[in-house]
Amino acid sequence: MAQQVIPISSPKRPLTGACARKAKEPVDENTASFSFMNWLGSVTERINQTMHFGFSGKPEPLVFHVPKLFFDCLMERINSRSKKKRVPNQTLQFIRKEAVPLGKFTKYTWKILSDAHVKQIFDINEMPLEITRNFIQNRDGSYRLFRHRDEDSVYAKGSPNQPLLKPQEYKTRLRIGTPPPGQKEPTPFIIEWIPDILPLSFIGELRIKFEFDHLHNGQLLTPRETRGTIGGQTIASSRTHGPLLAPRPQPQSASQSNEEIYSKKQNCTQDH
Repeated sequence: MAQQVIPISSPKRPLTGACARKAKEPVDENTASFSFMNWLGSVTERINQTMHFGFSGKPEPLVFHVPKLFFDCLMERINSRSKKKRVPNQTLQFIRKEAVPLGKFTKYTWKILSDAHVKQIFDINEMPLEITRNFIQNRDGSYRLFRHRDEDSVYAKGSPNQPLLKPQEYKTRLRIGTPPPGQKEPTPFIIEWIPDILPLSFIGELRIKFEFDHLHNGQLLTPRETRGTIGGQTIASSRTHGPLLAPRPQPQSASQSNEEIYSKKQNCTQDH
C-alpha cells in the first residue's frame, strides 16, 4: 500500500529588502522624504565608524552636501547650550579657481571644546554618539568592534573553578578639549560650513573635523608617523598617525649571522 506523502510547508519569514519592495506598491517619488533626524543619524553613524582602532587618530574631514534647512536645524542644536546665537570662531572668504564650483565663497568655522556639547549636538535616541568605542584583536591582527554583554555571566563574572580571563582591551576615545602630549592648545571638534555650493538648490558643504585617541589596556598610545600596518591592519595613507606600537624584532637570517661571525673573526685576527 503506497504511503501518502504530506508536504510540510516551511515557516514564513517576513520579506525584507528588494523582495519587500516588490511585494509592496511602487514608491511614490512625490511623497518620499528624508527627515533631518534621519540625516543627523547618518552623520552620527559616520563619526562612530571613523573612530576605528585600526586607523589613524587624525582622519580626513568628513564631508557632506547638506540642504540649508538641515544646517539651520543643526545650528539650533549647536546653540541649545546658550541663550544667544553662537557666532563662528572664524570666518574666511576665498576665491575658488582650480575646480568647480568656481567663484567667491565664505567658510564659517565653529570650534567645540566640550565632549558633552558635541554629544548634545549629534546624539539621538536612534543613533547615540559613542565618545568611546571598544575593540578586540582578531587572529590576523585586525580589529573588530566589541559590544559588552551583561548577560554573558561566564565572561562577566567567571566561576570558582575558572578565574575571569580578561581580554586585551583596545579602545578609541574622542579627543576634545584635553591637549595631547606635546601640545599646549586644546583639541577642538570643528564644524565648517560653506553655503551656496549649489546655489540654485540651496545646498552647502558641511565639513566635520575631529581627532581620537588609541588606548591599550587603559594606557594612552602616542601617535607617530607610520607607513604600512598598525597591529596587522593595513594603513592606506603614508601621512597617517596611528597608535604607537612597539615593532616586533625581526629574526636574522642564517647568512647574516654567519657574516657577522666571520667579520668578528677577521677583526680578532688583525688585532693579533
